[in-house]
Amino acid sequence: MLLTFSEAGPGIGIPYDRSERPDGTNHGYIDLKRSPESIHSIPELKGYPELFRFIEDANRDESVFRTAGCAVSISAGDGGNYIHNSFIHLLFEILHWNTSPTCYRLLFEEFRDRMARQENRLAHASVLFSLGPTSFWQHGFDGCSLRVFVEGRGQSEAMARDNWQSALVSLSLFLRDFSAAYQPQLQNCLRRVS
Repeated sequence: MLLTFSEAGPGIGIPYDRSERPDGTNHGYIDLKRSPESIHSIPELKGYPELFRFIEDANRDESVFRTAGCAVSISAGDGGNYIHNSFIHLLFEILHWNTSPTCYRLLFEEFRDRMARQENRLAHASVLFSLGPTSFWQHGFDGCSLRVFVEGRGQSEAMARDNWQSALVSLSLFLRDFSAAYQPQLQNCLRRVS
């Protein structure tokens, strides 16, 4: 699996409102920590149970993460291959962990090290962690968050989706284990994103 970390991500303000754009509708920020049942209203998850499970898991009470957006697409790539791609906007639930890029770099390094130890290297998949500036408007400060791009490639749409799903599951299991390791910090944190 190709793993990359970039600090060239676009900025975002959280929460954000619904808006119309040339490439479609941005449905706005939904706080899935406060209202987990709202996950069923996210149109980007329709027809993608793999992404639904990922978003649901990332926003569970025991998770040190939360999501702020997602998207998914499939397209024909070069040489007759297909590309199944998604992005997940990911941030830490523990508010002060979002103030420094260092926390996100360490997260990426732990994921990279874990994937290097796996026998199944997922040769036809990639994960890009793209760090960008983030305004936490309810808290009155600027920090950072991640856009995580997960991609699977294959000679058919089904193969591309299988490779994408395998990479997504690997990332989800890592985030779950990371959250379990930091439960004391989550339990004792005074300021959360919501």
